[in-house]
Amino acid sequence: MLDFKKYQRGRFNNIKFYCLNSSIKWGQKTITHTYPKSSRTEVEFLGLNKKLFSIELMIDNEFYFSNRKDILKQLNKGSYGTLIHPIDGEIKVAVINSYNVVENDTELGICKISVEFQEVSDKKAPDKKVSLFSRIVNGINQALETSNDIINDNYVVDFVNNLTKAQQQILSITEEVQYQANKIFSDQGILGDIKSLTDSFDNDPLGVVSTAGGLTDYLSNLLNLFSRGGESKDNATAFISMFDLGDNIDTNELTLENTENKKNTEAINTYSQFQYLLYVYNNGLSINFFTIDEVENFINSLEIQYNKLYDSLTIELQDQIDNLKSDLYEYLRGLELYDTIEVKTQKQSLESFVYQYYGNLDFYDKIKDLNNLNNPAFCNPTMKIFQIWT
Repeated sequence: MLDFKKYQRGRFNNIKFYCLNSSIKWGQKTITHTYPKSSRTEVEFLGLNKKLFSIELMIDNEFYFSNRKDILKQLNKGSYGTLIHPIDGEIKVAVINSYNVVENDTELGICKISVEFQEVSDKKAPDKKVSLFSRIVNGINQALETSNDIINDNYVVDFVNNLTKAQQQILSITEEVQYQANKIFSDQGILGDIKSLTDSFDNDPLGVVSTAGGLTDYLSNLLNLFSRGGESKDNATAFISMFDLGDNIDTNELTLENTENKKNTEAINTYSQFQYLLYVYNNGLSINFFTIDEVENFINSLEIQYNKLYDSLTIELQDQIDNLKSDLYEYLRGLELYDTIEVKTQKQSLESFVYQYYGNLDFYDKIKDLNNLNNPAFCNPTMKIFQIWT
């Protein structure tokens, strides 16, 4: 039986333990420099590392289960903690890597844990920053969900003609999606899924348009399927071509029925147009833009749709789309993009020419294609080259 009294005591976040073994890894951060064809060696000192403690600790067998639970809870906390080391005293640390728990059947009531504590600065651990890309994706998903309120808050079906008008409008959107899908998709699986969904509308259109939930379910599923069927650039182009779909709203004689029809038409139009815009945002993240003009033309298309829709959105959706737009434009304009200029040059190999301007041959194929040259290629008297937009 272990005699706990002979072991030194420590604490982690005020949980007591006994220290069986402890080692410390410490010293200078260094970089060793060596040189080709020379025995010369130099060491660069970069400052003192923080201490790394490797400790095999043991908990008291009195109140074993509660003590075990408490120490494991602190080790799993995922934040900085305070280690009271039996020799080095109080240290701000983080638990790193996986720890190992050993419980032996022959030593009931004894739990041995091998754990590494990394000494840290007194400052709080930095918050995890979601990347700009992830923030945009999360924002798109949130806005897609919130946009259902456009239909839920405005769609009414008090008259039979309300259903008829809504059915006609959904049919128009369905036919356009089918047309675009058949034009640009090669994935038969997605095409089959779209056909199955649109067949369900053809077979029971009233089941789709009789409730706000049925309508949003159908449209959101249809547009989501369409957004995943082709190349991102083709999908974005197709959605942009649909920005004008449904803009003409009839203004018939002012009756309650016609007023509700107009309200429904505007709600469906705003909902679908807003979803088109969000899916273009999403596709834009995956398009391989190459030049500044490509990005700016893309952004201009989005701005037109944004300005057209903005006043018809709720304050919540306005806030979401403003944040999304800002993040997306920052992301797109932060890509490594190129502009073209013309330069005069002497007759030389394209390989030499590219190396002269860029210091490597990474742009060889791009410059060759930009100037319509064959391989092996020699330069024209006037050559187009790319400038990096920084």
